Amino acid sequence: MKSPTAQGPTPKLTEGQKNQVRRWIGGKNPRQYGFDFGVGTRSSIAETIQEKFDVSLPRPSIGRLLTSLNSTPQKPLRRAYERDAVQIRQWQEEKDPALRKRAKQRGADLFFPDAVGVRSASPLGRSCGLKGKPPGGKTSGRRQKINAISAVNAKGAFWYKGYNGMLTAALFLVMLKDLLKGRKKPIMPVVDGLPGHKAKVVAK
Repeated sequence: MKSPTAQGPTPKLTEGQKNQVRRWIGGKNPRQYGFDFGVGTRSSIAETIQEKFDVSLPRPSIGRLLTSLNSTPQKPLRRAYERDAVQIRQWQEEKDPALRKRAKQRGADLFFPDAVGVRSASPLGRSCGLKGKPPGGKTSGRRQKINAISAVNAKGAFWYKGYNGMLTAALFLVMLKDLLKGRKKPIMPVVDGLPGHKAKVVAK
């Protein structure tokens, strides 16, 4: 047994408490435990242990604890809160197989088009300066914007094109025709609920 230090021996967690910590970091979001950020850190885990178990562990001990629990630093997976698990399962089990079957019958490739807009701005960070005399910096007074539409399929094929203005039904048809250029097989586009995607002229 190691002799205690001048400050006393380092507190230890019971096996039950360690299992609880394992459940906290096992795919959970720190916000579920009252934190206002979505990334688990040694500091946040130490705070949670202190709050839940009334045990104060130094950062090195937290590091050793996480290693013993087979925890490694990882980038969090982004998950939109709008996700609907029922609809996702319905897509995976019903809609996607049906679409693939239709595409195979028609000799077509499934593509998933989507549009995005990118706007440039000139945000200035903080800098040092005398009180009442902020430093100056020249930037463009114009805001520039570019829109793009892209399409991908499960085989890794990718296509994109830039455009100006709104993605109307008429412009969407132009983009679809451009997507078809040089292709020997027809395509079946799978689109979202944007009005330009659902217009009668597009469906026809």
